[in-house]
Amino acid sequence: MIPKELLDEALDWAALHGVLRTRSDGSLTHVPFALTPASIPADLLEDLERLTETFHQLMVSVAAQPELLREHLEPSAATDSFLAMLLKWLPERPVQPLHLLLQRNDFFLVPGSSGRLQARQVELNTISASFPFLAGRMYEIHQLLLREDPAALLRLVRNHPLPGMAAGIVEAFGEYDVPEANLLMIVQPNEGNRFDQRGLEEHLLQQHGIPTLRRSLEQVAEEGRLQEGHLMLGNTVAAVTYFRAAYTPNDFPSEASRKGRELIEASSTIQCPSLAMQLAGMKKIQQVLTDPDLLSTLIPGQASEIQSCFAQLHALDALVPWEGETIQARDLALRTPERFVLKPQREGGGNNFFADALVRKLRELPRHEEASYILMERLRPHEHTSTLIVERQAETLNCVSEIGIYGSCLAEQGRTLFSQHAGHLVRTKAATTDEGGVAAGYACLNSLMREP
Repeated sequence: MIPKELLDEALDWAALHGVLRTRSDGSLTHVPFALTPASIPADLLEDLERLTETFHQLMVSVAAQPELLREHLEPSAATDSFLAMLLKWLPERPVQPLHLLLQRNDFFLVPGSSGRLQARQVELNTISASFPFLAGRMYEIHQLLLREDPAALLRLVRNHPLPGMAAGIVEAFGEYDVPEANLLMIVQPNEGNRFDQRGLEEHLLQQHGIPTLRRSLEQVAEEGRLQEGHLMLGNTVAAVTYFRAAYTPNDFPSEASRKGRELIEASSTIQCPSLAMQLAGMKKIQQVLTDPDLLSTLIPGQASEIQSCFAQLHALDALVPWEGETIQARDLALRTPERFVLKPQREGGGNNFFADALVRKLRELPRHEEASYILMERLRPHEHTSTLIVERQAETLNCVSEIGIYGSCLAEQGRTLFSQHAGHLVRTKAATTDEGGVAAGYACLNSLMREP
């Protein structure tokens, strides 16, 4: 049990730094966070940061090929109405050729055969890459909590993702070049994670003079119009549209919400992400990109750099080797469910199937719906002890941490104009917990500390 004085101090710092979220009843509480930073080998972190621009180029290359997206996603769309809707809107030639990407590339650190930790990719988020504001605040909180431990302070990894993520938006505004334009942020009604979003709004206004309009898709349909190709809300041009919603079917509850997205697609606003870039982040595309031949055509000369990070991913009907025979991945998962995670084409946490739930889902899943799912190798990350604070209560547990590497990128028709690494996010959870989203209630924000 940690001393009450330390717990109270940590909670005070969290409140002071805006590490807050909104409960469903509208009241405020702190975002769950870890009291003790997670360790990482310094060279491994440097490798992940260095690869950010390579992953940018990969996503840019995929998004520039709508025929590739259709080829691999249309089978899934046959039984996935949400994906079918997105593909219906995908143009052969977009109105706006610029793609803005604010990505977060998520990794687990797993023990290698030599005992050395290795990074394995969990997923790459091309839409609504959350927590760049709060991740920086966590670093500042840990700075304060460790102020009497100089050795630990030296090992704490500096982390301020917000300026780097905002830099991509600033570059996009420079390309759009319309005076007195705004950022349009597409948000979910009753957003519980709005403080993270407000942090970006404040930074853009204070540091770059860029104001933000927060609107739901339904509000865009109600208030928006096209004027000489520009997306107008009232008398204001939306130079950039930043999606912090529209990644789940729940964000399209009405015809008005769909019309809002269609209006955005018909305009010249620079989207973050573009529809093609959103589709490039689908789980099925992640699985397809593990094909070394395809990867080499998309990023010639760079494929080997990132291939070692990939986990094993399979279509359910793929043939895979096992104990001297070749069987379908679906059947292998039924025989050895502890080795896999079943993933649908969904973002936002809480959508995956593990263990007994995986078996039940596969047994009830009709064969014609199998293309809507992929099987991913179940990663067994390095475990460590951490103290987690949830709803003002502290508990020390055996934990695992997921590390997300932020990056911002602006591209045009497959050509990168701006690309940079922008910091990291750490999410720590009990080792017994399967899912990992902070907003979904499974994990706690944390910081990184270099191994001694």
